[in-house]
Amino acid sequence: MGKLEGRRALVTGAGSGIGLATCRRFVAEGATVVAADVAGLDKAAAIDAARVIPIACDVSDAAAVQDLARQCEARLGGLDIVFNNAGIGRGGKRIHEIALADWDDVVSVNLRGPFLVLKYTLPLLMAAGGGAVINTASTSAFKAVAGNGAYTPTKAAVAQLTAMAAAEYARDGIRVNGIAPGPIDTPIYETIPLAQREAIVKMLPLGRMGTADEVAGLVAFLASDEAGFITGTTYVIDGGRLIG
Repeated sequence: MGKLEGRRALVTGAGSGIGLATCRRFVAEGATVVAADVAGLDKAAAIDAARVIPIACDVSDAAAVQDLARQCEARLGGLDIVFNNAGIGRGGKRIHEIALADWDDVVSVNLRGPFLVLKYTLPLLMAAGGGAVINTASTSAFKAVAGNGAYTPTKAAVAQLTAMAAAEYARDGIRVNGIAPGPIDTPIYETIPLAQREAIVKMLPLGRMGTADEVAGLVAFLASDEAGFITGTTYVIDGGRLIG
């Protein structure tokens, strides 16, 4: 039996990268998963037709997230785990150069989105007698990087949202933790020029980028009973980036 046997999970940003890898890991550990993303859920759906339910959802849209929670209740009977992972970037410019539309889009997805997912799924976890939430922040939450636009402040806010939610819902049996990935080899990095990718690797003490599967392993641990006495913490997984 896997460490998540019989658990009911929601994964946002499930179409690729860390979200997709976590869907695979959750299913391997025995969970049934609602995989949500704005589009591109074919790979998630192909993991296991009986154990993965793909649902299109824009996490910045309150009505869509509320409907997502309703579908989790209707199709799974509730939730035990929420991996609040959806996010976007759009960096590359200094503050005075950022287009207002880009700033608003990133804030809507990276901060409003996690809030909405919490707002509409926490009642399901409460009804289940407790559960686990894992929010995706970033090492940018702890170390500012020039040119990261709205991404850095939104991820810092997610780390604090995690701590606040942990304090508010501990008595309901709900553990809330975060992850702060550093450079992870996901499709988004394929858009970065090779020279820049090589520079990123050189600054990492472990000498390589992380993998989505490694991050998924951390998420599965935090979702499991093995992490039963852990709440309110955001775990860095960055190959030593913050100490390098």
